[in-house]
Amino acid sequence: MANRDEKQKAPVEIYTPPNKLAEAIGEGKGPSLREMQQDAERRLRLNGAKYRETLKASIEEMKEHVASDASGFDVREAIFALAHDIKGQAPLFDYHLVAEVAVCICTAIRDVPEKLQARPDLLVLHVHSMAWAFEHIDDASKEVEKAALIQSLHEALES
Repeated sequence: MANRDEKQKAPVEIYTPPNKLAEAIGEGKGPSLREMQQDAERRLRLNGAKYRETLKASIEEMKEHVASDASGFDVREAIFALAHDIKGQAPLFDYHLVAEVAVCICTAIRDVPEKLQARPDLLVLHVHSMAWAFEHIDDASKEVEKAALIQSLHEALES
């Protein structure tokens, strides 16, 4: 018990290393965290309109890839890159269904490439599903189809 008490009474020295980043850029001279968040939100809203066109162009590029005569590997690689970007970006701009289809595309290409090689129509189905999701993003009359879309893509890969 005496050893324990002696250890508790021993002086403790706290070492704080120099903050090289703070030294380089200074402290407290920039905008507050709240100001930075407001600025980021403003920029995000401004880019929202631009993103719709970017997304549309990416989907068109995917459709061109599946319609091309390029090798299956090259097509899958190009589509994976586009879908990977979309799955990360689309939710920021409220294109959640499109992002979910992008996740399905990435998963299919990464997890079952041999199935896509044997059945290229499955990749075409996925790409056209993304185009459909994009075209009907604001169409309330398609809610039933939207709800079934992702499950249908999973089932197509299982068959």
